[in-house]
Amino acid sequence: MTSLAIIFGLICLVQLIIIILWRKPKHLFKHHKMTTGQIRYANIFLFVGMIILYILLTIQLLDYHKPHPLVESQYVPTTSYPTPAPKVVQPLGQRQTGPINDMYFLYSASDKSESTVTQVALGLRQEYCKKMCIINIYDDKTAFELDLQRVTITSQDKMKEWNKKNYVFVADHYLGYLDAVQNASFSYYPFHDSYYQHAKAGTLTSY
Repeated sequence: MTSLAIIFGLICLVQLIIIILWRKPKHLFKHHKMTTGQIRYANIFLFVGMIILYILLTIQLLDYHKPHPLVESQYVPTTSYPTPAPKVVQPLGQRQTGPINDMYFLYSASDKSESTVTQVALGLRQEYCKKMCIINIYDDKTAFELDLQRVTITSQDKMKEWNKKNYVFVADHYLGYLDAVQNASFSYYPFHDSYYQHAKAGTLTSY
């Protein structure tokens, strides 16, 4: 919208200048020692230049409203991946963060090996990502819902409470994510970190 406002402003300015030159051509050059013929040619030159600028700005304005061509995907596939069957993967929702779209899926197959889930994530990206997106995969819907709660917490005390109650559970059911970059590797069980190890073992000194 800012670009559109600038274009409209320039067009209005051009129109104002053209009106001034048309009605009072000598005023623009009254402080210069120019003959009437020189003033006439200068005015013609400026008038033609303003008309050309007006046409160019009008063309740009019209082009602004043209719909962009549909983009099948922002990713260039180097390999074709099979689309996971609906009984294996179900969409849980999505969340827009700036230009990147987080997409969440529930995975219900028994094979949860890293290689298999990675292929599933790549297939989901190929099927669903029409723009930059992150594929997140869970094997439990409650874990997904709890994880969405986590990203809305702003209080340090509430975050500690959430970690104490839910971190291990979510970590065990969040199979991983495929980042938005073209050649990203699948992050498998990303919450299985040192915090998780201590929390599961009951050796955390503080949450």
